[in-house]
Amino acid sequence: MRACDALAAIGAPAVAATPKLITSLSDRNSEVCWHAARALGAIGGNAGKAVPVLAKLLKHASTPVRGHAATAIGRFGGAAQVAVPQLAEALQDDDATIRAASARALGSIGPNAKAAVSALAAALDDEIGTVTIAAAEALGAIGKAAVPALVERLKDPNLNSLAATILGEIGPDAAAAVPRLVKLLSADDEATKTEALLALAAIGPNAIAAAPELLSLLNSKAKFGRGGAAYVLAKIGAKTAIPLLTQTINEEGYDSLQMASAWALVTLAPDNADFARLAVPHLTAGLSSKRSLVRR
Repeated sequence: MRACDALAAIGAPAVAATPKLITSLSDRNSEVCWHAARALGAIGGNAGKAVPVLAKLLKHASTPVRGHAATAIGRFGGAAQVAVPQLAEALQDDDATIRAASARALGSIGPNAKAAVSALAAALDDEIGTVTIAAAEALGAIGKAAVPALVERLKDPNLNSLAATILGEIGPDAAAAVPRLVKLLSADDEATKTEALLALAAIGPNAIAAAPELLSLLNSKAKFGRGGAAYVLAKIGAKTAIPLLTQTINEEGYDSLQMASAWALVTLAPDNADFARLAVPHLTAGLSSKRSLVRR
């Protein structure tokens, strides 16, 4: 075991020890087994031979062995694609630490783990929060292939905010989610509406279809979300918002709306001197705001 730990500490330069470490994975002593698995992950070489053997350990009777095997597989990144089916199955392990480790490993594999999207989407319902978060992060790392499953989760009031967050992390490739994200702009829950706005902003110009609804929100009397709408309209490049922004920038009693409108104007029309003169006082005032997000 000490030899395994020493090899793990050496890392990639110890790749020549990979064959012997693979042999150690079948040791009857489970401690030797998981120490060898951990070393293989730390070394990260010879994925073609190491990963398939590590994947078999995901059904080992020992919880530490299963956990270290999942973690080790993740260390190989996209080269561990062959283990995706076993990791997806391990998302139903009786032990939550194994489920979480398997989800994290799938996230490390990234887009090459797209075959596990359905299993990861189901894992969002896990009763253990760490598993839910790990599954969410993995879906974000997989990217575009995860979008359809996440769009379905936008319909779930218990998970729509989390799903919107992940879609925002995916960014422009999540354009297919725009229609469903737009529906969340009318949500009563401020957190859900915020995540929907941020996701649309992250999708950027690919979310231009949301402009009509965003303009409607900006022009409404809603107590929350109007500043966010101004911000998103600028991020998606909706120049049709400019006339309305020249009004909302001077709307009394809504400092955050004025600030967002000022930023949106100079973002959408950076060469317009009149808009710059209109915006500068509001942007300057924002530097003294008590809110760090506004100052930023």
